[in-house]
Amino acid sequence: MKRKILSQDDLILLFKLDEEIIDIEHGNNGHVLPVVKAYDDELSQIHFWCNHCRKWHIHGRGGKDVPYREGYVGHSLSHCASINSPYNQNGLILNVIGKFNDSIRKLHRSGTPLYCQKCRQQYSAALNACDCNARFINTKRKSSHPIMAEKYLHIVMGRN
Repeated sequence: MKRKILSQDDLILLFKLDEEIIDIEHGNNGHVLPVVKAYDDELSQIHFWCNHCRKWHIHGRGGKDVPYREGYVGHSLSHCASINSPYNQNGLILNVIGKFNDSIRKLHRSGTPLYCQKCRQQYSAALNACDCNARFINTKRKSSHPIMAEKYLHIVMGRN
């Protein structure tokens, strides 16, 4: 199934509306990369909240002997299960802003995955639509990120 590839300018528009993104970097290859808020558990993982699949994603931190340090961790694949997550297009940059603990974990509650009624693939909860050929829009639920969802509909589906 052919997916919509967003232009780098369109990605920037969406990234600017995403509260989990603290900066946007421009790679040497012309790709834009979101810099996301991440948290270090000081054991084995770096955690970041994905508002597209509504789950905490984890990435290795290099082991428990690596000292805690705030700041850029580096480029990573997003591992998002939502087929139209903008994070999947170029990956992202993890930036540790604090330690991962129960109070941070409770800031976001994992949600049930959303599946397109047409293509049966998981789509972004934040964007509340699927970019499959059927152009599925979930009109039965409110997006948790309505401004981002509206911008996405404008970009992908040609809506004003």
